[in-house]
Amino acid sequence: MQGWGGTGFIATGLLSVAPDGSVWVNGSDDFGCDGVAHYDGTTWTQCLHSLCVHDIDIGPDGNAWVRANDYGHMRPAEDVQTYVITPETTVATES
Repeated sequence: MQGWGGTGFIATGLLSVAPDGSVWVNGSDDFGCDGVAHYDGTTWTQCLHSLCVHDIDIGPDGNAWVRANDYGHMRPAEDVQTYVITPETTVATES
């Protein structure tokens, strides 16, 4: 698998498959959490850089619903936010 971002990318256990067969995965880099990435069969697209992803779910429309926070700053669990990411964009919106 082709990594994204910095060297040493490690997928950390969350993998979701969208209705179109593309995948969403969370991961970490050499420095800690590194958000979520979408792989459409050709290209990796990273979102939520440096956030720690707690959960990923894919809606029937292919949108990724991601729960994440900035764990690197030792924020409490109640600071976890929900983001909706469409496969067409690399911009996530807080919900």
